[in-house]
Amino acid sequence: MTKVNLNKTIKNCTKLILLVFSLILCFSLAMAQEPSQKGLREKQVPQGSKVFIQTLSGDIKIIGWEQSNLEVSTDDEDRDVPLVSVKEEGNKFIVSPTNLYRGSLDLTVKVPKYVDMEISGFRTGDLSIENIVGTTTLEMASGEVHASKMGALNLTLSAGDIKIDQVGTTNIKLKQGDITLANANGSVNITNFNGDISVNKVQGELLCKSASGDIDLKDIAGRVNVTTSNGDVKLSNIGSDLQVCTLSGDITGNCIKGRVDVNNVNGSIILEAITGDVQATTVSGDINIASVIRPNVRYSLKTTSGDISLSTQNDPPGFTAELSSYQGDIQTDFDLKVDFHTKAAGKHHQDINTNITGRYGDGQAQLKLATFSGTIKLSKDPLKSFSKCE
Repeated sequence: MTKVNLNKTIKNCTKLILLVFSLILCFSLAMAQEPSQKGLREKQVPQGSKVFIQTLSGDIKIIGWEQSNLEVSTDDEDRDVPLVSVKEEGNKFIVSPTNLYRGSLDLTVKVPKYVDMEISGFRTGDLSIENIVGTTTLEMASGEVHASKMGALNLTLSAGDIKIDQVGTTNIKLKQGDITLANANGSVNITNFNGDISVNKVQGELLCKSASGDIDLKDIAGRVNVTTSNGDVKLSNIGSDLQVCTLSGDITGNCIKGRVDVNNVNGSIILEAITGDVQATTVSGDINIASVIRPNVRYSLKTTSGDISLSTQNDPPGFTAELSSYQGDIQTDFDLKVDFHTKAAGKHHQDINTNITGRYGDGQAQLKLATFSGTIKLSKDPLKSFSKCE
């Protein structure tokens, strides 16, 4: 081989080696960047923006953070095509699967905490969301929902349990599942067709509707309205007026700082420590009230089949009592000045249709206790503590 040919060969080999190294370098850089390109999407999100998530299935984790960018990550690093895209339309940012993928998609989404969020569509999968101070709207078909440190929340779910802690004004509609909510800094509106409801610490009013399931409400600052068809209702430390209507189930309540209006069809009513007027009615069940009688209050307690018991302090202010039982005894620990007393003899020489109207003291408070079949008892309870309310 001549010297010229040798130099030419060396030159060609050098070019080839450089080309190979260049290709290797480019490929290495591409591989290094590929997981970020496929598994991560980022966008800058200004104030006043709204983030939409549109997926059909898969678990979603949403975290509000102090940064101003939206970051979406998926589990698609090992795939050849990206699974998710982020589109910007004015002040809207839409997170959705790409046209190349239609399967279940798990997402982790980090957003500025000030944005409004919306998840809509007939989607399935669990959702965890936290630290969003804007308004959040969620519409889901099924899956568990865990939300904490939220602003206003509107949630519609067909099936699944809901757990919420630290939230603003809240509206929940659920067809099947249990609801647990705590620390609401605003009004709460709950509708649940089938499942239990537990609410603790609400700074505003509470409206609660249920077709079937037990309801447990505690530490509600505002007015409470409960409607249920089937299930027990338990209430504690209600800061304003209370209204309950149920068809089947027991109602128990204590420490109610307002007027009480309770109606039941099949179940007992047990109330303790009430500051306002009381109207309690049931068709089949006992009524038991233990509370301080205050001046000028009005108690109306009625049942068709069941006993009525009203126990109070030893020396209450004056009251007028109207006591009526068609089939049952009337008992009282108070020395009433009787204005009216009637009774009749039944077939077996037992008293029926007993009516007593009497006054104690100045007669200002009004007590009306009536049952068709049952005993009426108006009693003193010196051992009872009527001041347990916080």
